[in-house]
Amino acid sequence: MSQRSDSHDRSTVFLLFLWLFIQLVCVVAAASHRSSIQQLLFIQFALSGMFFPYLLRSAGLTLVVALTAIPFVLLASSFPQVPILRAMLVWFHLAMWLCALALFRVTLPKRFQLTAIAVFNFLTLGIPLLAYLHAEVKPNAPLPWWTVLSPPLNAIGQLDPNAPLYRWLPPAAMMLFASVLFQTKWGRVGMSNK
Repeated sequence: MSQRSDSHDRSTVFLLFLWLFIQLVCVVAAASHRSSIQQLLFIQFALSGMFFPYLLRSAGLTLVVALTAIPFVLLASSFPQVPILRAMLVWFHLAMWLCALALFRVTLPKRFQLTAIAVFNFLTLGIPLLAYLHAEVKPNAPLPWWTVLSPPLNAIGQLDPNAPLYRWLPPAAMMLFASVLFQTKWGRVGMSNK
């Protein structure tokens, strides 16, 4: 039992180290670019979506992952001179995403977690790629409505002082959906124990 616990602890430390190291590399590499905050956000959202079953194993670890993202967001936002309030709104989007992922991790059976990773990869990487291709084909056209479904694009949208309020709907809806699933699962488990 202790051998399994040791390997579990080592993999958790490794993933937390990977989380911090990749963010640090991203901030250092992008220090000379004005888009460093955008690059960091894509990395944070994509990594957390890819590794959420392992990275967000507990409430404590989820809190650590969310809180360790704050200095990186603030550091990356200092290069293009983003106001601290805007940077914290961006971090709040990331924190909502991480909390929803943690709830999905607890709620979804293991057999559905790989499917969830695929869906989250589409939301964090697929939709932005499609939006980029759309912008290449139609450079003067506004962003399509479906870009609102992408968590990193919503977070990046908060960097704009005139960001529309509807950018808060998808992360709030995802949190609500994850919370309802969590309550449904644990409410049902609690009822069966009585």
